[in-house]
Amino acid sequence: MNKVIDRRRSLDAQPDARRTTLFDYVTDLAGKTPTPGGGGAAAIAAGLGCAAGAMACAYSQRKKDQASGAAVVAAQTGATLSNAAARELDAADADAKAYLALQATWKKDFHGNKSEAQAKALAVPQSLVERCARHVAALDVFYPKCNPNILSDAKVGIHLLAGAARAAFATVLVNDPPANVRRDLETKLRAIAAVEARIWGERNSGASAGAPARGFEIILDARGVCAVAAAVAGAFLLGKRMRS
Repeated sequence: MNKVIDRRRSLDAQPDARRTTLFDYVTDLAGKTPTPGGGGAAAIAAGLGCAAGAMACAYSQRKKDQASGAAVVAAQTGATLSNAAARELDAADADAKAYLALQATWKKDFHGNKSEAQAKALAVPQSLVERCARHVAALDVFYPKCNPNILSDAKVGIHLLAGAARAAFATVLVNDPPANVRRDLETKLRAIAAVEARIWGERNSGASAGAPARGFEIILDARGVCAVAAAVAGAFLLGKRMRS
């Protein structure tokens, strides 16, 4: 049995995502243990998103990028995301600690501050959604200046952060957020979704960086139109026969 897993399965153990291997973390996450849980998984996803974005920034500081000024934006954004990637591991630990503290309030012999534990359990995922929104906004500014050969990795960063934000929001909802907090986070999630929509479907070559994304396009020639019409007609006739 892995000693790291044994240690982390103890309720008295202090979470330490920075010193736990990825294999051990996902093994613990898959097990029937109080922590790590969904909130921690969201934080790890955010960390990976920041790291992927930072990598795209690192590869966007070529001589031509320095000449155009793009390297300055890349360096600043990359430094922010690189630091944030490590901090999100701490956020995963904070989520585990907050959940264990909340879990303790469910015991009959609990004599601590229940309201404080509940507030912390809400604050941790709430702040994660807010950070993800800031990181996505930073990558959105950087995206038009990204090295075209690594745009897909910038997209990976954005999509991972978007998923992390939505996952963290699911944890927020479990903790009964005030209406104003929920509205604010929903606004941030919509802003994140708008960024995803702009970059969705763009190709690394052929689409100018920063150009509005066309999203999903359906292009039909005459044969395509006929095929669609035939399919619709066939479905209609089949439904009519089944009803008769």
